[in-house]
Amino acid sequence: MVTTVSITGSVPVIISKQIRSMGAEYSDELAMDAFPKSSPLNIVGLAMMSLELGAYMAAMGRDVAEQPGLIIAIDDAQQDVVTGFLLYTPLSGEPGHCGIIYTAVTKELRGSGILRQMLAKLSERMRQSTLSSQISLVPLYERLGFHVIGHRDSQIVMTNGQTPSAGKMRLMNSDMALEHPDVLQANSEMLQRFGPEQIYKSLVAHTQDMDLKRVLAKDFAAARLNG
Repeated sequence: MVTTVSITGSVPVIISKQIRSMGAEYSDELAMDAFPKSSPLNIVGLAMMSLELGAYMAAMGRDVAEQPGLIIAIDDAQQDVVTGFLLYTPLSGEPGHCGIIYTAVTKELRGSGILRQMLAKLSERMRQSTLSSQISLVPLYERLGFHVIGHRDSQIVMTNGQTPSAGKMRLMNSDMALEHPDVLQANSEMLQRFGPEQIYKSLVAHTQDMDLKRVLAKDFAAARLNG
């Protein structure tokens, strides 16, 4: 059994560390331009995801516009263990409407209703949510009350409301993250472990894979919307 908790203020360090670790572990599932675990580039992907999650949580509890919020699932037997998280941010100009930035559940507990519980907790604060996901997760979110409204890059955009929103989501500036010491260290480790040639081949393969995923996402969304 788990208990869901809503956090809108400062995130305790013990919680933040677990969320950053979980996000990095599942970065190949969460990131828009996700690197597979088999790719040398995944080393950098892990660092980028951990840093991004940390930046969003650091903004919580501050007087900033569209401040992020967090829903966590806590193991009732081990009350300091996070088994799932849902990070969201209100959309500008759209009271009661949020964008879900990232959500994840530990693999061991997937299928046990934790995501549904976190979404139910979110609905206590927000009347409508919008998210983007990989094509493979669309059936899951449809079972949870979402429907397809389009695509964004390589992912499918979905909402659980009646109409799409024109509001904007507050996003982290990824360009700044590229110069962060953690990312620079990950780049150095990647270079030492795999060498320039293998990294270049992996980058080419990743670019081709992303081009294909963009086409598939566009076609998938069109098919869902048309019928």
